[in-house]
Amino acid sequence: MLLDNMQQLGIYPKEIDVVVLSHIHGDHIGGLDGLLKANPDVTVYFPTTFPMRFKESLTCVGIKMVEVNDPARICKGVYSTGVLGSWMKEQSLVVSTDRGVIVITGCAHPGIVNILKTVNKINEDPILLVMGGFHLREPN
Repeated sequence: MLLDNMQQLGIYPKEIDVVVLSHIHGDHIGGLDGLLKANPDVTVYFPTTFPMRFKESLTCVGIKMVEVNDPARICKGVYSTGVLGSWMKEQSLVVSTDRGVIVITGCAHPGIVNILKTVNKINEDPILLVMGGFHLREPN
C-alpha cells in the first residue's frame, strides 16, 4: 500500500535517504519492508526501545540503522526529540524553518504537552506548526 500511494504521489523510493520511525505500532512501520526492498540505501532512525527482532531484521538486509534515545540531529535543521513516554515510547520530529519550528508527531502517546516541552528545550525558536497524531493517553 505504501509503495502504491508513493507512486500515485510521484514519490520514488530511490529518492529517499532517511526514514524516521516514531514508534513500533504497525501503522507506523507498515510498508517499511517494501520500501527497503525498493531502496536498501536508506538510513532508518528508530527508538532504542524497538524490539530486538526488528533490529535483527534490518541487520539481515544490511540497512544502515541509527538507534535514537536522546534528542539527536538527523540532518540539517531536522532533529528527533529523543525517546519520550512511559508506557509507549515514541520520538517526534523537530524541523527548523525560517518562520519557526514544525513538530511532527507519530501518535503523541507521550502526551503532546510533554512533547512540546521537550521541543522547547531542544530549540528555542517559536513553534509554528504541530501536526500528526494526538492520542493523549498520558495526562500531559
